[in-house]
Amino acid sequence: MPRNVPVLARVSPELKARLKAIAAEAERSESYVAAQALASYVELHDWQTSLIRNRLAEAEVGGATVPHEDVAAWLDGKGTSEERPRPAPRKRG
Repeated sequence: MPRNVPVLARVSPELKARLKAIAAEAERSESYVAAQALASYVELHDWQTSLIRNRLAEAEVGGATVPHEDVAAWLDGKGTSEERPRPAPRKRG
């Protein structure tokens, strides 16, 4: 089995130029930089979705959560004289 397989992706001219600049700065090929970026994205995506699934499972069995209203009020006050501390999770029920 080959170590690497080709992947084709269509990107904007601006993104292609940025990729080319990064590759030149790093003295690496554009293919190498693109592969590293894809690997980083996939790792981040896997971590995020795993965390979300775990937190949802915890919430479904009665884990501590922050009510929507508390988060909305906290966000509404950000950057104003009404700014509040971050709301703390609490058990439901």
